[in-house]
Amino acid sequence: MRLLAIVPLLLASATAAQAFDRFGLTPSDVERLTARPTAWLAAFGEASQGGKPADLAALRALMGAKPLPIRDARELAGAWRCRMIKVGGLLPITPYGFFNCRIAGSGDSASFEKLTGSQRSAGDLLRRDAMSFVFRGVGYTDFVPRRPYGAEPGSDEVGLLFRIAPDRLRIEFPSPRHESRYNVMELVRSR
Repeated sequence: MRLLAIVPLLLASATAAQAFDRFGLTPSDVERLTARPTAWLAAFGEASQGGKPADLAALRALMGAKPLPIRDARELAGAWRCRMIKVGGLLPITPYGFFNCRIAGSGDSASFEKLTGSQRSAGDLLRRDAMSFVFRGVGYTDFVPRRPYGAEPGSDEVGLLFRIAPDRLRIEFPSPRHESRYNVMELVRSR
């Protein structure tokens, strides 16, 4: 009887994983995106146990913002200020300051790059659906050269980008490989 109750969960998980097959992701990155809801709940639970009230309020506002449609990657193109919020893991919640980022592209694909700061990210944004893009990229530093996605699993990054206001985005990075349980990058358009 218990086995029969598990079958729908396994089928739902397989269907969710198949939804990411077309993006050329590593199997571990498909797993991270598929398990995103569970990773978020665990990370937010940790943050809630010891995070500062102001940091938690900012995180709730960012994650609670409803996604808006993205008609074309051109709507995302341009200069952005971006900051990472690390949730759970080594510390309950760690918000960083803003750095410079850039998005370029049109149609159903674009490129993303965090241009300043000691920890950088760069990669592709690929349309998932009308409301989101998959981020497939790598993390690197001034001391470690940037490698192609898939060449070094420890540097691979995967996430989902959502537009939450005309000039505001968020990228969710479930189960990052270092330090935290969940990362959320907030992007605000530079003026």
